[in-house]
Amino acid sequence: MKNKNIKLYTVKLFSTISILLLLFGIYLLFPLSTDVVLIKIHRQRDADSTVLYSPEIKIVQELNSCFISYVKTEFSHMLSHAGYSFEVLDEETRGKSYYLVHCPFQQRNALASLGNVKQIEENIVLFWTDREDARQILPASFRIVRLPDESLYSFKRKSLNLGEILPTSIRLPSGLRTNPVISEIIKRVSGQNLTNYIQTLQNFQTRYASTANCELSGTFIHDFFIQSGIQTEYDSFSFSTNNTSRNIIGTLQGTVDPTQVVIICAHYDSFSNQSLTLAPGADDNASGTAAVMEAARIFSDYSFDFTVKFICFSAEEWGLFGSENYALNARQQGEEIIALINLDMIGYTDILPEDLDIISNPASEWLADRFFSVTLFYTPLNIKKIISSSFIWSDHSPFWDNGYNAIIGIEDINVGYTNPYFHTIYDTIDTLNFDFITDVVKASLASAADLAQPVSSPRTPTGLNSRSQIVSSLFTSRKSVCLTWDTNQDSVAGYNIYKTITSHTDYQKLNADLITQTEYVERNLDPDTSYYYVVTAIDSQGNESNYSKEVKDNREISSEEYEKDKRNSGNQERLFQ
Repeated sequence: MKNKNIKLYTVKLFSTISILLLLFGIYLLFPLSTDVVLIKIHRQRDADSTVLYSPEIKIVQELNSCFISYVKTEFSHMLSHAGYSFEVLDEETRGKSYYLVHCPFQQRNALASLGNVKQIEENIVLFWTDREDARQILPASFRIVRLPDESLYSFKRKSLNLGEILPTSIRLPSGLRTNPVISEIIKRVSGQNLTNYIQTLQNFQTRYASTANCELSGTFIHDFFIQSGIQTEYDSFSFSTNNTSRNIIGTLQGTVDPTQVVIICAHYDSFSNQSLTLAPGADDNASGTAAVMEAARIFSDYSFDFTVKFICFSAEEWGLFGSENYALNARQQGEEIIALINLDMIGYTDILPEDLDIISNPASEWLADRFFSVTLFYTPLNIKKIISSSFIWSDHSPFWDNGYNAIIGIEDINVGYTNPYFHTIYDTIDTLNFDFITDVVKASLASAADLAQPVSSPRTPTGLNSRSQIVSSLFTSRKSVCLTWDTNQDSVAGYNIYKTITSHTDYQKLNADLITQTEYVERNLDPDTSYYYVVTAIDSQGNESNYSKEVKDNREISSEEYEKDKRNSGNQERLFQ
């Protein structure tokens, strides 16, 4: 087994070196051109994934079966050498804006009459035209997403999922605890309030981004957040040719670790075949916006360990411009978003009992499972989990692109859009099921509260940090992880340490007896496995706090740094040895 691993490592190393030598050879033999082509790279399990991290391969969209990427013509050979097959989508990319369009096969000819079309997946096509304003020329029945401008994988936290994405069942995470504060929160959800919010939003006649009525509806949401006691701001952005709009951001500051952020969001703009004058958008998406407003109203009366943000995005219907602007800025500013719950179309029921589809990409599957578990604890709502990197048609998608964990909750959509009034002037409040909406809002608020953690007694530990050391010999390598945290502000009897290999779920307690110091070392770990840790505080009556923020053992200490630490602090040597 050891010889097999060494052989595999040697093959991977040789492959990587070969790619680098090929790139260097191309650089010497051919002058670098400025020609950039747009390509579709097929997922392949046996290909060398290191090439996809090259700065010369600018991946801008991940889907179930492929990646879409910009690449300079001379560097496309890198992909073939690494074992990837690909096809060129467009050879002249300069100055063009590209959109992915949800387009069933029977509608493809109608779409092709409006511009250039290339098939990407079964119901997804690439579309571009000489006009940038794709939303203004495409029929209302199409959902669109503009391709991002920046590469995804220079900063993504999760490794690429290179193979086929297979259906998965729901896994019930262990370690979740029923919380009386969350039970109290969901009892306060008011169906009448939700009705009033949706009716008011519908009364604007249209909320089509670029119209004055859209801006007025944004002002209404902004003022509602302020009246609820939530710190509120406008997040202005530009989109399309000369248009501007505003995201509405409400913030409830966390009391223990405000750097950790949970977001519950929806888009408030609407669309129809008469968008400039009439786009009531009751289901799409006054229903989701109403959920965010009710969350802000109720959460403002409680304190949470982590920060909660209530965001209503604009220009979603134009291609996710509002959420793309926010997610990109969040990543560039280092915002630590634990999870995002996006609600889009949560009001129409075609059959009863209706279920809510919870859709995630593979990296966010833990969040879908956790949403399901919390829903099971607190509400009668039925949940259907779907793992699909190709469901990119709403505001969760830019957060996936920027390496954040996100899910979307949407009415039954696994066989297509079941609401016959979708993107029409008939998407009105009288077509909605408010019992279903109320259950969805309860489940969503319970999940957001569970992630943000109502303040506990004793207080949640702060300042958790980890550092790792890998010690290798001729035949084996083992990892040690050192955890340290701040002394709790409350008087406590000790601490518990929990570990998981699946971020934010399935925590297992490590210590048999309470830890009385603010440090802990775990040894003899697999160096190829990532481990995640949280710590809790225990008071003299045996009450246990919430989990601290989660840390990953992602800081490996070099031998030089380790020796320096030994010289500067006997404590470091004592911990790891």
